[in-house]
Formats: sequence, structure tokens, C-alpha cells
Amino acid sequence: MSTRGILASLVVAFLLVLPAKAEYTSIQANMLDGLPDTNYTNGVMTISSNTATSQLTLNDPSALGGTVTNFDLDLVTTFHHVYWDGPDLKAVFSGGDFSLSFDHESTPYYIQGPISNLVFWVSGVGETSYIDGQGLFDAVFDLPGSGDWPAPAQSSIKSLTMAFHTDLSEFDWESNLTGPMETVVTLYPDDSAIPGPATLLLLVPGVALLRRR
Repeated sequence: MSTRGILASLVVAFLLVLPAKAEYTSIQANMLDGLPDTNYTNGVMTISSNTATSQLTLNDPSALGGTVTNFDLDLVTTFHHVYWDGPDLKAVFSGGDFSLSFDHESTPYYIQGPISNLVFWVSGVGETSYIDGQGLFDAVFDLPGSGDWPAPAQSSIKSLTMAFHTDLSEFDWESNLTGPMETVVTLYPDDSAIPGPATLLLLVPGVALLRRR
């Protein structure tokens, strides 16, 4: 085979082993159900749904039909430090775990993993102010539909909104938070992963052949 042909074959092989763009566009857990689900005490942020009225939307890539029951979301992470980002005081959290489990059409599914980091900041003023957040966790999953979600790979919590129904404009992350705290969490797959070492080894024979020529 010519050098040009070998190069073309390598390019095709590399494209084939690159991860495909995830079918899932997002998973949204809406816990605005009138019941508190979030707690921030002594630097530990805890979110736990455990309510039958919470809603889960699986976008694969459009909303997946079927009945979702036994929804349960748990997140725990620990405050690390704060920094100023323009006008926003942002709080960095690290460690902890994320877990989302549910039944879809009576079959159990989940997505979970350890948290790499989360960043929170306060948006708005007065009693309508709320906490925004985003971060990364290492996803392990079993999902309905295509089930195409990058794992093991860092996946994104690109939208985490907590409504505390109180004025948070002066909150400094050193105090505890109390009140009827409700949360909406939206997960997005992180499709920027690169092939792992084992996958890249598939290209070695072709590279060696080129060098011999």
C-alpha cells in the first residue's frame, strides 16, 4: 500500500475511534415542588430529592416518552474557597458525589459519579435572588433510550439553580443557609473526551509501517 493510502487509512481509523457526539442533550431534575431539598451547613452543600412530586426530563435528544417513577437525586460536596469574578463572588466546592436514579417504564436506571468541582454564585437581589452553579463529575451511567452518554468521562452539571426564597445578595458562603430551599439540576454530557491510551494503541501498527517505508 502506498504511503498516501496508509495515511488515509490512519485518518479514517482515527475518526472511527473518536467518541461520537452524545445522543443525550440534557437531563433535567426539577425539584420545585414546594418541599425543601437543599441544605448548606458548615461548608457542606447537600441536595436530596426523595419526593414523589419531583420531575425528571430525559432529552435524548428530544424529551423521552414513557413514565418515570422512583426519582431520587443526591448530591454532596464541600466548600473550598471563594474568589471574585467581576462583580460576582464565586464559591468553589470540591469532592463529594452525585447520584441520580429512577425507574423508566418500570426498569431501573442511573447516572452517578464522584464530583471533581462545582462553582456557585448568587444571581439577582431581594427575595427572588437564587444561587447558580456549574461543575464536573465523572459519569457512570445506565440510561434508557440510546443510552449514549460519555463514560467514564467528565460530564457537566452546567445548570444548577437553587431557590432559597430569601435575599442572598449579601451572602458570603461562610454562613449557613436556612429556609425552604428548592433546586433544579440540568446535566449535560461532556463530549470533548479524547481516545484513551488503549484506543490510541490501535493506531501504532500503521505508524510503525509508515516509519519502515
